[in-house]
Amino acid sequence: MVFSRYRRWKTTVDEKVHNLELKSVLNDPGVLLDCIDYVHDDTSRRLYFVADFDFSYTDRKQVTKLLPRATLPATGEIALPTREGMFGVFEEASKNGGSVLVHCGMHGMCEPSGRSVITEDDDGTIHFMNIPDGSASEEAFMVDANGERIYGEEFLRHLSDSSGRTGMTLTLSLDMCNAAAFLDGVVGLPYQYGEPDFAADHSEPVGASRSNNQLVVISASKRGEFAGEFGRCGAMTYFLKAALRRPQQGTAANVIQYMREKCKGRQTPQIASRYPSTGRFRLLPDIRSRL
Repeated sequence: MVFSRYRRWKTTVDEKVHNLELKSVLNDPGVLLDCIDYVHDDTSRRLYFVADFDFSYTDRKQVTKLLPRATLPATGEIALPTREGMFGVFEEASKNGGSVLVHCGMHGMCEPSGRSVITEDDDGTIHFMNIPDGSASEEAFMVDANGERIYGEEFLRHLSDSSGRTGMTLTLSLDMCNAAAFLDGVVGLPYQYGEPDFAADHSEPVGASRSNNQLVVISASKRGEFAGEFGRCGAMTYFLKAALRRPQQGTAANVIQYMREKCKGRQTPQIASRYPSTGRFRLLPDIRSRL
């Protein structure tokens, strides 16, 4: 799990100052752990919690503990939601095989090609800026805790999907604005789930070589859409939990239809996959899993 609060971050657009702090991520870890029925000290699963805040979780056995913060393998330092922190933990988590769920509660943006920077005032306010390079192209990216742009291709490269192991499932859950654009053109996800009677209509994947591993991507929003909040949580995360816990919960199409109904047009959650997702939809398909 990767979360950034962006505490005291602001940005200026058209001479208006906007608050970039994501307070919903302070509640999202518990919702997500409920989704996969997480239990403290369960040795069948390995949890990697990469965040810039602490989180205490009460599991179904009523055991309450602080989630252990992930550390960088090379130094033992706490891994923060930066390029170095995320990619170091991704590579460590991918070593032992098994299926992997990666959830990101971050800022996602689509902006003119260029770079992003942050500056800090004396009072601790952090100003975020996008600086175009003058070209006409637009790029989708995730903003890390250092204000740097992280692109979909490099993000995916550090995960187990490219580790050479086969027979596994990598599930990416992206609760952020412009989420579906993050991997657009990076990997082929021909199976799109929209309606309960989905009949596997799809187009062939774009250019990249095919993998034998399943890749499932849950996106909170389309390109150009905001990802909102509900119940003091990210809306996608909140409604994903509700969808998975419904007695009649079934396929990926059932899940996405429920989420879209609850979002009421404010954002358009999506589920897409490399190969067909059949049967009951689950975030973690086997017991040898990592989060």
